[in-house]
Amino acid sequence: MKTIQQIKKEQEDKLSKIFDDLGIFFAFSQDQLNEKKQEGMTYVDGGYGMIIPRQNVEEFKKRFNEYSEEGEKEYSKNIPLDDYIKYELYNHECFYTGNYREALNSVQCSYPHCTIEDVKRVFYLELPNTDN
Repeated sequence: MKTIQQIKKEQEDKLSKIFDDLGIFFAFSQDQLNEKKQEGMTYVDGGYGMIIPRQNVEEFKKRFNEYSEEGEKEYSKNIPLDDYIKYELYNHECFYTGNYREALNSVQCSYPHCTIEDVKRVFYLELPNTDN
């Protein structure tokens, strides 16, 4: 069985390879864009600073979907739902904010069948174990 951290590291490495293979980079200013862009290449804005060569957009979508599906399978195969919910509750600092709903979207990326009731149940089971 893999840990959440092992799966995250594997996924980060795979995503970095996709970016490298397709010439995708991040730029948050015009200077950064000018520094990294290649002459004669047309780029599109992928959001959040991501710059994608226009001819690689469809390939990126395809490979990113495959990458996402693979990650979902790795989590669900290796990590019990309640453990992953607990991880995301801590990751989103839900025990400090008291808002367990913030973790739901992240959990549903890997466990689409997860409901708010699942998250709420784990939140209240774990709450007494926190140092509030």
